Amino acid sequence: MNVRTGNRRLMREVNSKLVMGLIRGSETVSQIELLRKTLLSAGTIASIVKELKGRGFVEEVGFGRSVTGRRPVLLRFNPRAQYVAGIELTAGQTRAALFDLAGQIVRKTDPAAVTDSDPQSALRGACADVLSLAKKAGVPREKLLGVGISVEGIVDPNRERLILSANLGWRNVPVKEIIEARLGVPAMMNNSGGAMGEYLYGAGKGCKSVVCLEIDAGIGAVTVLNGRVVRGAHGMAGEIGHSLAVPDGEACSCGKRGCLETVASAKAIIARVARSRRDGAGSSVPKAIESRPAPEALQLICDAAEKGDPLARRVIDEAGRHLGIAAAAIVNLLDPELVILTGLVAYKSGDRLLKVIRRVAAAHVLQDGSRTIRIEQGTLGERAALVGAAALVCERAFRVPVESDA
Repeated sequence: MNVRTGNRRLMREVNSKLVMGLIRGSETVSQIELLRKTLLSAGTIASIVKELKGRGFVEEVGFGRSVTGRRPVLLRFNPRAQYVAGIELTAGQTRAALFDLAGQIVRKTDPAAVTDSDPQSALRGACADVLSLAKKAGVPREKLLGVGISVEGIVDPNRERLILSANLGWRNVPVKEIIEARLGVPAMMNNSGGAMGEYLYGAGKGCKSVVCLEIDAGIGAVTVLNGRVVRGAHGMAGEIGHSLAVPDGEACSCGKRGCLETVASAKAIIARVARSRRDGAGSSVPKAIESRPAPEALQLICDAAEKGDPLARRVIDEAGRHLGIAAAAIVNLLDPELVILTGLVAYKSGDRLLKVIRRVAAAHVLQDGSRTIRIEQGTLGERAALVGAAALVCERAFRVPVESDA
């Protein structure tokens, strides 16, 4: 490619996405306002707006006020110009949803159990769900902008390949490539979907630095700083679930012993209650609690704790103490504006777990009187990972390219 031609194309893309971003971020805006905010020429603005209207991203919605001369035409971003799919892969189940470009769910599936440990089979089912959702919503494949995939485990951020998911039992799986080959649209894989969902649309909206502590089948911490996920040199930042909680403790799925996940994850809470019931501990929780699906089992335990069941309360409080120490370590190390609790355990346990975590964290955080320790529950609930996965696709698609993107 001719360098001059390449530069012109890049500048056109930069200008187009700059204008698109301003229109997306405004309820309505006129070309005159775009001219003033971008300092681009009137001809460039007119050309870009014409192109965006032709592609369906921008629509005219009336006229603005004018002191003198003609009233300006008002422009608005059309969130239904294209759509984004989100897929969530967790231990034992998958979910999918179809979003418009404003992050609103158009259609979604119910959680589907994954009974086959074969990645190809699970991903084939997830792709079928996406196509079914698009068909039911009347969305042709050419209007599907891309697919965001949120997955538990360690991800290579450069190749977007799943390196390891102990809870899924997957190792070295090219998730992005498989999804793209099956759906024929760009895919983006991450293990930080829930955090980005809360950062952009949930409890973290408006914050610059957030750490999302996800407490699910596994436990992980995702740091978001100025809109960017901190991934670490090897893409393994945030594996706090595999930090030591109990020396010489129970065996963990990672092969080590005494990890945080062995005492505070959904799996650990259910297993501990089940073990205590088998050993004769009195409780309103059914003895065969481990035979229930994890969400149902955890709900029964949390409901029992809410009603005063001693065993359920003791197990949840113990998990909360370990999580409070972990939250304190996060605050001491990273000093974020906000720690957000997400995941099945956080959502099912309500205020009880949150209060224990806050109390224990406050006792272990280095304090000089000026630091405000904010630990909040996520507001997006169980859809956080899907929302975040879809949002990351939109952010990438509409991001103004920089030199490293070219």
